[in-house]
Amino acid sequence: MPAARRSLFVVLVTILTTCALYGDRTGPPPGPVTSVAPDGPAPRRAGTLNPVDGNGAEVVLAAGIYEGDLLISGNGNRVTGAGYDRTIVEGSLRIVGDANVVGLLRVRGESGVAGDQNDIRGVAFDAGVQVVGEGNLAP
Repeated sequence: MPAARRSLFVVLVTILTTCALYGDRTGPPPGPVTSVAPDGPAPRRAGTLNPVDGNGAEVVLAAGIYEGDLLISGNGNRVTGAGYDRTIVEGSLRIVGDANVVGLLRVRGESGVAGDQNDIRGVAFDAGVQVVGEGNLAP
């Protein structure tokens, strides 16, 4: 087999193997987001949080201290902070819905999750969390 043809064969096998492993999914598999808090000054007041309402929203919270509650209603939303000690919610986390993922933040108030298949393993809870539903992943 000529070298060019052999190289093409190797590339084709690699592509097919990758497609078989990941299918139509893109990006990393779902799961907790690990915390990497960069060194730097303490977070500053960042204001209040807007509710996340709907399906499939992607929200990134910058480093800071947020007043009030983080409310998520809907399905398949993702909320990511800048790190456990960099993004801090002074209130509670309330999730009503399914398949939401929240990570890389700290929540000071008592929190609650109602729904199925939610992943909150990437959240540091200072006052605890009550989880109701099936297949939820909690710390």
